[in-house]
Amino acid sequence: MWVSSSILNLKSSVLNHWFARTKGFGYIWCRAFLLPSLAAYNPRLESDSGNLTCFASSRHYASNAGVCSSEPFSEDIDTVVKNFVVVPSDCVEAIRNVLVKHNWIQRFDICGFSIELDQYKVIRILDDLFEETSDASIALYFFRWSELWIGAEHSSRSISRMIHILVSGNMNYRAVDMLLHLVKRCGGEERSLCLVMNDLFETRVDHRVLETVLSILIDCCIKERKVGIALKLTYKMDQLGIFPSRGVSISLLKEILRIHKLELAREFVERMVSRGRHLNAAVLSLFISKHCSDGDFDKGWELLMGMKQYYGIRPDIVAFTVFIHGLCKAGFLKEATSVLFNLKLFGISQDSVSVSSVIDGFCKVGEPDEAVKLIHYFRLRPNIYVYSSFLSKICDEGDMVRASTVFQEMFELGLFPDC
Repeated sequence: MWVSSSILNLKSSVLNHWFARTKGFGYIWCRAFLLPSLAAYNPRLESDSGNLTCFASSRHYASNAGVCSSEPFSEDIDTVVKNFVVVPSDCVEAIRNVLVKHNWIQRFDICGFSIELDQYKVIRILDDLFEETSDASIALYFFRWSELWIGAEHSSRSISRMIHILVSGNMNYRAVDMLLHLVKRCGGEERSLCLVMNDLFETRVDHRVLETVLSILIDCCIKERKVGIALKLTYKMDQLGIFPSRGVSISLLKEILRIHKLELAREFVERMVSRGRHLNAAVLSLFISKHCSDGDFDKGWELLMGMKQYYGIRPDIVAFTVFIHGLCKAGFLKEATSVLFNLKLFGISQDSVSVSSVIDGFCKVGEPDEAVKLIHYFRLRPNIYVYSSFLSKICDEGDMVRASTVFQEMFELGLFPDC
């Protein structure tokens, strides 16, 4: 008897929840897509301006088929979706017209969808919306709202298709938000991220867009300091005939070198070159910086001098500045100054960054007079970096009156202090 009573109570609770959700969403559906005049019966659904339509409901999460979580897929989207989705009225009209045209709803059907929405139908509707309007934001509005209608979090596959549409519609910043949250939600688990990559690959339409999407995924892993996983996913991409963009590849190489894996970095560069990502001064500068940070300045100088002969790349001011900065950081100010003054022998003119590096070095070792000489010699207009160097030195000496004077001088020159 107790068991049967509990079952009845459970059924009653479920039915009440289902009825409340169906009734609520049926009303919202009528309000949003079918019968706008019904707003008169409940002014609370009308925005202050009268130009926006709000879809509101409680949120109930279900496990994701691709990646299980009870969190929404993006923080800024969560703010909107958690309680209500605010949609411009013109977007509501566009969504309604497309849904009617493709027979997802009937124009005067007050019950909303006549079929149960699932991830596959959501993907088809998203495609219809983007194909008809060429506006990714309209698809995104429906994507947010449909999650409320379904009453469960979108699957990884649905999210993946939405990401492709966002990139196709030049809304990469939204795609970055979604992918970054997916990476965080996976918690650095390789298997989960591989499933995400598979979903992204299987929901592709355009190869160029897929390359951008997967590059963003790798970049998000790098931002989360998941370097090992980013490298594995890169090689998995390579098996699919895709390689990360040049910018993402350089970011990954930088992180590989940061964790002191020089041989692994060389292997990665070989893979880059074999996939059409040609070497440039920026890539070789990373290795010069690595040699300098390891205290191996001879190898750093050898690579700098051999760039033209062995790689056909003329060293630029950035490569030399990286070496100069490494020398200054290690306290070799005499050598750094010598390289700075001899740049013209290599056909390169000094710039404010290279000169500022040496100035900062002199300030840090307690030789501000030498720093001032460099400023006068190169007629360098002090920038925020130079002023910061002098302020650090003055504050270390405890001369706060002089520091205050220099600080005020910065404002008079139109320079504003940074963090």
